[in-house]
Amino acid sequence: MNKDFFRKVIAVPAITAIVLGIALFIFFKVNIENFIPLYNDTQYAYHDEMVDDIEFKEDKNASVDSFKKNQCIGLIRAGEGYPIRYDMDYSNIITSVSFVKGSAKFGDMGFTYLYAGNNNAKAIAKDNSFVISSVFGEKTYKFKSKQSFDSEYKTLNYTPDCESAVIIYYHDSASAGFTSKYIAMVYEEVK
Repeated sequence: MNKDFFRKVIAVPAITAIVLGIALFIFFKVNIENFIPLYNDTQYAYHDEMVDDIEFKEDKNASVDSFKKNQCIGLIRAGEGYPIRYDMDYSNIITSVSFVKGSAKFGDMGFTYLYAGNNNAKAIAKDNSFVISSVFGEKTYKFKSKQSFDSEYKTLNYTPDCESAVIIYYHDSASAGFTSKYIAMVYEEVK
């Protein structure tokens, strides 16, 4: 019984562990590239591009379609001042305001939609007017109205009764995600 116990409880599991250990060591040593890419500049996870630059040059002939994602195209001079970035990643919304793709240029007939973080939009709203310096020039806007919508789609299809305006909107998430509410503040261009 003593020999049988030793063989079943100690010898067989120990030999099995050693054989499997050697086999796995050889397998992973030879095929490690299949599991972990070992070449340089490998991106193991996706992260939105964090942007710090607020450099832009005025160009009256600039086209909205020529901008790159996250490119700084202007600055809102209200409160602390917020960079305006074209089609910005949401991870940068804390420090900047996003120029929504498909919006009109500042000063053109139509509406420019800017998506802002909750705190940024409220800080901008404290001032009754603000100046936007952008690649399209410098424009002044004054507060006209505030609207509430239940979806971003309805917010982007809202057309206020003015020729040229900036609509700064944000997702109001005060009720812990139980409602989807967007607040849009309309600022009319001062001519």
